[in-house]
Amino acid sequence: MCRFQRGFWSLAFLIAALGAGGVYAMDLSHPFPARSAVEVLHPGPSSGFFKEYDAGVQGQCGPLLSHLDKTLQDPDSDVKYSAQLVYGEMYDRAVCVDYSPVKSFEYFKQAAQS
Repeated sequence: MCRFQRGFWSLAFLIAALGAGGVYAMDLSHPFPARSAVEVLHPGPSSGFFKEYDAGVQGQCGPLLSHLDKTLQDPDSDVKYSAQLVYGEMYDRAVCVDYSPVKSFEYFKQAAQS
């Protein structure tokens, strides 16, 4: 295949990937859909929150918020970053809290720094 044809197909693929209207920014005016814990949370240490997160998606927020707050306040907690990740997802998806991309970002940032 000649150089022109490879370049043409690369350009055609890029245009198709971007779509006819160009690159679109994410719409942060609405929360992401509320989904099950298996779909949005990370396996491993955050698995301890799966059952309570799913209950929170169904509107039963007390146990989830209590577990998260207890984990965040425990100075010896080795899964504090998991609680921060869960809070980040909650603020992104408006699960048991008001939608806030700013708070979501802060919790994800804290988790990354952990």
